[in-house]
Amino acid sequence: MLIGLIKKYFNNYVDTVVLPTDSKSLKLKKSSLIIVPLIIGPAALIWGVLYIFLGEYLSASIPLSYSVVSLFNLWHLYKTKNIILLQQIQMILVLFLPFFLMWSLGGFAAGSFVMLWAFFAPIAALMYDNTKTSLYWFYAFILLIVFSVNIDQALIENRTEFLPPIAIELFFLLNISAALSGVFLLIKYFINEKDKNANERLEKEHKALLLSTEKLKRANIKLKTLAHFDSLTGLPNRELFYDRLSQSIEKAIRHKNELALLFVDLDRFKQINDSLGHSLGDKVLQAVAARLKNCIRKEDSLARLGGDEFIILMDDLEKGGNASLLAQKIIDSLAEPIYIDEHTFYVTASIGISLYPQDDKDLHTLLRYADTAMYKAKKEGKNNFQFYASEMTDLAVDNVIMQANMHTALENGEFVVYYQPQINAETLQHIGMEALVRWEHPSMGLITPTRFLSLAEETGFIVSLDQWVMKRAMRQMVQWKKKGLNPGILALNLSVKQLHQKDFISLFKSILIETGCNAECLELEVTESQIMNHPEDAIAVLNKLRNMGIELAIDDFGTGYSSLSYLKRLPIGKLKIDKTFICGLPDDEEDVGIAKAVIALAKSLKLSVIAEGVETQEQRDFLVKHGCDNIQGYYYSKPLLAHEMEKMLLK
Repeated sequence: MLIGLIKKYFNNYVDTVVLPTDSKSLKLKKSSLIIVPLIIGPAALIWGVLYIFLGEYLSASIPLSYSVVSLFNLWHLYKTKNIILLQQIQMILVLFLPFFLMWSLGGFAAGSFVMLWAFFAPIAALMYDNTKTSLYWFYAFILLIVFSVNIDQALIENRTEFLPPIAIELFFLLNISAALSGVFLLIKYFINEKDKNANERLEKEHKALLLSTEKLKRANIKLKTLAHFDSLTGLPNRELFYDRLSQSIEKAIRHKNELALLFVDLDRFKQINDSLGHSLGDKVLQAVAARLKNCIRKEDSLARLGGDEFIILMDDLEKGGNASLLAQKIIDSLAEPIYIDEHTFYVTASIGISLYPQDDKDLHTLLRYADTAMYKAKKEGKNNFQFYASEMTDLAVDNVIMQANMHTALENGEFVVYYQPQINAETLQHIGMEALVRWEHPSMGLITPTRFLSLAEETGFIVSLDQWVMKRAMRQMVQWKKKGLNPGILALNLSVKQLHQKDFISLFKSILIETGCNAECLELEVTESQIMNHPEDAIAVLNKLRNMGIELAIDDFGTGYSSLSYLKRLPIGKLKIDKTFICGLPDDEEDVGIAKAVIALAKSLKLSVIAEGVETQEQRDFLVKHGCDNIQGYYYSKPLLAHEMEKMLLK
């Protein structure tokens, strides 16, 4: 009954003190330290009372003091759930109480009581040492306690005659050694706890340092963001944009590229702020910034200079005039209404464009020129764009008109196929022809390919145009064959956009079937620079075309950056020397060297070679002399309409 009550009390106390959130090691530590005062405390109380009855008041004071301290420890632990005070008091008692006992008792009874203290030292050892070592200590102290109790019992019953003096002295020394061992264990435990606490403190300080460092990093990032980005739109600010523009100019110098700056200023934006307030005006600016982001390319940079002014940097441009396409795209995008808080806004913009290196090469000058061009757009009635150079504005306007009219021009039959003969200069025999497209615009007149083909490439219209030219020229070839004429090989230009279409091969086969043209009569020309952009993909498609029996040629050879390793792998049969290397023959040393090198390269790779753009007798003679017999150019014939080409074939 009593044991059950004690067990219940002990379990309730442990459940109260040992928290569910405590770690496994902390639970073990609390349980172990609770056992010491719970068991020794009542034992010390009984012992002290016994000594009082025997008249040994000094001896009684020591166990009674411990019982009081144990009771206070248990109460403090129950209230605070903190074991630090309990640990420290237990260590002090174990250090000093055995010596007090031996001093007060001065005999064998002191030894047995010291053993009771020492018995609980392994419990402390459990909290820092390995389990096996703790068990060895536990078993050793159990044996010593049993031995000590038996000796004390013999002394009480006056049976000392059975014990020689040396045995009593050894027992006394054994008790002292056991007590010192317990003291050593607790000191070691205390040192370990101190080191552990120090490590925990260092770890907390380290974590705090890491947290402070992380906060500092976030603060630095925030400061950089505030320093380089516009707080309203999240766009780069003037300072960051200047830095990017400076880097782009250095890159353009190395790669000989062109840049464009577009200065975008919203028209009559002040009226929105004045009539509806700056809060609503800020939301309009955020909406405009989002639309501008959707208009630009990935490689472009957009920034807000302040107020209602934005600026765009177009990097890596082949032609600066192409900036007009983005300007028109922005104007079209802003034409859509903006809906904010039950308000509908129609926002327009005036855009000024300056070009590097045409207008200037200095960063600040380019910005000033773009700003000047923007004010020019304001004067022209707003909601338009203007280049700093007026002739560029005229050209851009033509580009916008051409872009708008391209699709309808194809439907209206405004595009016309011309054919330029290819002649063997040694035999003067007609060997083939190249199909060339021209645009007969109703108001702008005849537009040459140099004006509209790059625009068609950028807008993607080139795919539809190429397919139309192929069908038209192939049908014409079939008609000439039916009339008994020998037009030779028909050379068709193939754009890279069409080459990279997934369904190009099947589409080309369907054109062959539709027109009835023989694949062996065709030659597809691909420009060198376009092949080198994605050589592996190009090789795969060109191999399929070659397997269909179609001849392949590299057009404008010498203008790109062909790798000889790729050139060997390409399934081509002909190199076409670009006209830019023909015009200086035979006097220009660079043109002479390049022409000779291309001819020699073609021979070494067992490829045929043809020169385009040949206009004079001297150019023709030079090429024939150095092994290029196939000639295309005005020296023999300009591009001809189909009926003109037919007359030439009849001769």
